Amino acid sequence: MIGNPDNMAKPLCAILCSIYTMAVASMDECESVFGESKEVLHARYSTFTRQALVNAAFMRTSDISVLVAFVLYIISISGHSDFESR
Repeated sequence: MIGNPDNMAKPLCAILCSIYTMAVASMDECESVFGESKEVLHARYSTFTRQALVNAAFMRTSDISVLVAFVLYIISISGHSDFESR
């Protein structure tokens, strides 16, 4: 992740983590690009995203960045992140 997440604004951290999670969920070449399986990377980034959402108080916020981060996270875990197949 860019910089230290402890020094980053919580909404920004949540949106960045969710974007990373969504990117991994939509990639087929994780093994060749990152040297790890898609499942391992998705599990790791999903964990980061969930923690970032909790830190940003996603259940109590009206911050649009946090809400977008939550939607991206939900899409990434729904199994419908392969947009090319639609």
